Amino acid sequence: MRTLRFAARVVLAGSHVLLALVLSLFLLPAREDAGFSRFQRQLMRWLMARCLRLLNIHVRVRGEPSEGARLIVSNHISWLDILVIGSVSPACFLSKSEVRRWFVFGFLAARFGTVFMRRGSGAGNALDAINARLSQGMAVAVFPEGTTSDGTAIRPFYPRMLAAAIDAGVPVQPVALRYPAPGGGVNALVPFVRNQPLFRHLMPLLREKSVEAVVGFMPPIDPRESDRRRLAEQSRAAIVREFESIAAAQQC
Repeated sequence: MRTLRFAARVVLAGSHVLLALVLSLFLLPAREDAGFSRFQRQLMRWLMARCLRLLNIHVRVRGEPSEGARLIVSNHISWLDILVIGSVSPACFLSKSEVRRWFVFGFLAARFGTVFMRRGSGAGNALDAINARLSQGMAVAVFPEGTTSDGTAIRPFYPRMLAAAIDAGVPVQPVALRYPAPGGGVNALVPFVRNQPLFRHLMPLLREKSVEAVVGFMPPIDPRESDRRRLAEQSRAAIVREFESIAAAQQC
């Protein structure tokens, strides 16, 4: 049964990637500085949601995503985080520059408006690109932990990217992500850590019967009369509260 499920998902996922490539070539902007229409945003959301359905990843939403331009701030566990957030609320994402070199997926990420940043440098250019996206009315999601975690706790936040909300005058919306395991705790298949190759990480997920993802949207934070460090502290505190609330609900 697991072999049949794996084979079926490989075929379906492959066909979906091909569909995403074709649609992105003809329907999404080719220029990185171009904006996204309402139709294009909904197309990206649909493609991400359909990908999750084909992987049999069930998303449970808590709270309400805001509308319009805002900086989404989230904890970071896996590349799946992008699909989970994007399937609920259309957004562009900040990602490490290595993602751009991923086979096929790097091209798709660029077409979906991803802002790429080199580790240890390029923060100024990334901030400019984020501000440009925000000025176009897009939501932009960043992961201030700077790397992925094992999904059991929230790492400290680096505050630099939160300056974009102050510069653009847009709210910050904290978002908490958790991937519960069926028997309690955290699903060990989901964390994308220790520089795993993408396809090696994907294979066990394709064999899994189903995966649950919980995404909690918290009330936006007004960036006025604040600085990036304070915004980082407020965002992390809100995410920790929601993360712990999701864990407590799981145990009930």
